[in-house]
Amino acid sequence: MRISLIAFLGLLAFSGAAQASPAEVREVARLNNCPPQSIEIFQQTVGARAQTIYRVSCDIPASLSKDAPPPVNAILVRCLGTLCDVMRTLYKQDSAP
Repeated sequence: MRISLIAFLGLLAFSGAAQASPAEVREVARLNNCPPQSIEIFQQTVGARAQTIYRVSCDIPASLSKDAPPPVNAILVRCLGTLCDVMRTLYKQDSAP
């Protein structure tokens, strides 16, 4: 009994951390008015507080009025485990840090 409990806790402790799937990142982008065109890993850190930052390119409409604000070119989505949120928006004139 004791050995099986130790083995179970060992497997639980050393199992890989859960990461967000591209579907979760895509959903966060859609909720922030950015229809995703492509998703790529921008930055990834490991450790006790592992996080992944994705760069999501937005599908921008071809025609925009002259009075409209500049369109969002891409957004950075930060995921801690399986929880994702928008970190910042990138416009056409901006470049990622």
